[in-house]
Amino acid sequence: MEGLFKKALILRRQKQLLSVIKSRGTSSIEGLNLPEGEGRKILAEIDRAVSGKKLLINDKTFSFTSKKKSFGLPLIINASAVLVIAAGVFIFSQFFRLREESIFTGSKSNVSTEGMLIEKLKEESQAKIAGKEAEIAATRVKLADIAAEKNQLERDIDRRISDREEELRRSIEEEMVSERVRLAGEGRTQEDIDKLLREMENARAAESARQLEEFRQQVLRELEEKTNAIALLTAEYEQVLSRQENEQQQIESAFQDREAELTEELRTQEASLRQETSVYAENLTRIEKQQENRQLVLDQIRSSYEKTNGYLKDLDYAKALTQLSSLENYLRQRGIASLPYMQDRLQVEFFIIDSLRKLITGEADRSGEKTASLVQTASDMTAVSGMVEEADSLFENGEMEKATELYLAALNEIPDLKKSYARLQEIEEISFQQRRETLSNLISTGDNLYGTGNYNASLQQYGQALAVLKEDSVDFNRLIGRISEAGYR
Repeated sequence: MEGLFKKALILRRQKQLLSVIKSRGTSSIEGLNLPEGEGRKILAEIDRAVSGKKLLINDKTFSFTSKKKSFGLPLIINASAVLVIAAGVFIFSQFFRLREESIFTGSKSNVSTEGMLIEKLKEESQAKIAGKEAEIAATRVKLADIAAEKNQLERDIDRRISDREEELRRSIEEEMVSERVRLAGEGRTQEDIDKLLREMENARAAESARQLEEFRQQVLRELEEKTNAIALLTAEYEQVLSRQENEQQQIESAFQDREAELTEELRTQEASLRQETSVYAENLTRIEKQQENRQLVLDQIRSSYEKTNGYLKDLDYAKALTQLSSLENYLRQRGIASLPYMQDRLQVEFFIIDSLRKLITGEADRSGEKTASLVQTASDMTAVSGMVEEADSLFENGEMEKATELYLAALNEIPDLKKSYARLQEIEEISFQQRRETLSNLISTGDNLYGTGNYNASLQQYGQALAVLKEDSVDFNRLIGRISEAGYR
């Protein structure tokens, strides 16, 4: 078989395998340089391998039947999905609540940041401007030094020419004195001496004038060269000064533009902050107003109960009933009944009013002893209202344990309610024990069926157990495990 496979690979590499397949799907070995028997053997092996891999396609090819029938696992999966979605909704609500609470603080932080940016920008700009001013001052000092050097050079030229002229004049005078002495020593007459000295003086004066002019021209050329160099240096420093002044102006202009931009942003954010502050102030005012209204309503309720107690002490049952009716009508007003903090409290108040009304109506004609009991009962009802009010406040503040104690204490203030609550607890305990017994029987039966391999029947028992299961986590976990296993069998 291995040799056939290698030969088939060789045929594929040589691209001759395509000639084996004709348009009708039949096999051929024409065009292959193989012995007849070996070629047929190769084709037979290939056809056998292909036919072994063929897949019969019909209506049942892609259908399948579940090996296990179960509703427990899908139920668990769906319940888990619901819990995940609920958790996601809670997390998102908390996130957006925290985000909303951070808006006000964030706005204040932005305003502070803009102010700090302006101060920082001002410091940096002032430092840059101070640096440019120092550079400009240094350049101006250099220009002043160059101007002073030029003035000094001009003064030196005049002094040098004057000194040269004085030097030539003294030289002529010294030569004239020496020549007079020489001529006198030769015995010449005074007339000849004066004549020769005048001729000599004129000649020397002309030569001195020529030398002085040459010196002046030389000095002027030197002055011109130095002046040109000074002019070039001055022009260069003036360009530097002009560039530095332009850079300083650009820094100042950029600072002013950026400061104006940041100031405008700061002004905009301050306006937004003022608007937000105004909104928060309005909300705070509204909340304070609601608190005031709540206190007014509670004071009205308390006052009505106090008046009712007063009428009962005075044995004025008609006014007591009228006062209770007035309180009931007051609480049924749309403006009162629609208040959020009164919606849960109204049923308690209506229960107290109805109880007092029944007590007053039923015992209005009895003896004073009964009347005293009635007054005490009314006082107890009023106390219950106050305790419920305090418990509501604790409940809103999240102090569940203290709120529970007050609610139970309020029930204990009224004997009938206390007795009713005790009976309800007894009924609940009996119901719980019955439910536990039923649950235990169902689970026990399901376990027995499960142990014998009757999984469908055990699933029915476990399903009934789920209907009565409440808070027994041990049984619940075991039940879920058994349901999951039974559903897969």
